[in-house]
Amino acid sequence: MTETYPILEKIVSCINEDLGLEAFCKAIKAYDNKSLPIPIQSTYFTVAAEENKSAFFENDSSELCENNTITIRINCFAPLRRIPYMSHGFAEIVMDYLCDEFAPNVVSCSIGNTEYDSEVKAFKISCFLTLRYELCAGENSGNSDLATASGLFCKSHLTNESIHLSEEDRTFLDAHKTDTDGHVSDSDRSFLDTHPSNSSIHVSTSDRTFLNTHPSDTDAHVSAADRTFLNSPCVIGTYTGTGNDLTQTITLGFRPKAVIVFRNNFHAASYMADENSSRCYFGISIGNYTLKALTITSTGFTVSTVSTSNATTYLNELNGKHVYIAFR
Repeated sequence: MTETYPILEKIVSCINEDLGLEAFCKAIKAYDNKSLPIPIQSTYFTVAAEENKSAFFENDSSELCENNTITIRINCFAPLRRIPYMSHGFAEIVMDYLCDEFAPNVVSCSIGNTEYDSEVKAFKISCFLTLRYELCAGENSGNSDLATASGLFCKSHLTNESIHLSEEDRTFLDAHKTDTDGHVSDSDRSFLDTHPSNSSIHVSTSDRTFLNTHPSDTDAHVSAADRTFLNSPCVIGTYTGTGNDLTQTITLGFRPKAVIVFRNNFHAASYMADENSSRCYFGISIGNYTLKALTITSTGFTVSTVSTSNATTYLNELNGKHVYIAFR
């Protein structure tokens, strides 16, 4: 079927926005597997009108009112990687919610078995929701959900003065339009006419000067250094070692608050059993707390190779490629 009803949009909205399942599934207005991507990557619910029947019944005033019954097909399509019982669980959650949402208009609700849909290469569960609405257009019976609501009013609705304007109300409204006492007085109107141009109660000259100059006041806003920090809080780079007996200076153009250095494709540290010593290819210095092999300077940092009795930190080994990250 290709008919469009407002209630279909409402069901799609319920599934997409009210259930909290956005991360797992999505509802679209489509019949069966039409409009689905092939193959599907997530769970989809397709919503469409399956059948729409109208009948007339006699109300308490012996008048004929329209009774509309609509059956809505809600198919659940799940990727093959989803476990079938999980997909069936999604379908049960959705149908239970819709039954609560549209009660007492629900006539029936059903959930089919899990099948394989070869067209979209997915699991498929066919669900049906049947709703019934009394379509007297003059009554608030929920008929706004359907596009097929009758445009005719029952006679009892047309003659029901309690839901329309009485003659007394109409007389009051007609007289109120010309009742100046009930509207803005002349003094009030004068105030409203002159108030916009009354500068004494609006922004003063000094305030206006402040507002005009404040946007360009760099002292009151973010400085160039602050903006540089916010745009680039750290610098990442590499350098090649110049030799264990040398000290190499890395120039950054600023004094970093902290520096981390490590040898590319090397362990941070290793133990040399034959030498009974450790080799370290990693270093970190923060503020005034520095390694002997890694020193922070006013324009960057220096690296070298430093040994103790049973350990050596190699941060400038000849031809070794090192990676650093310096924080502003």
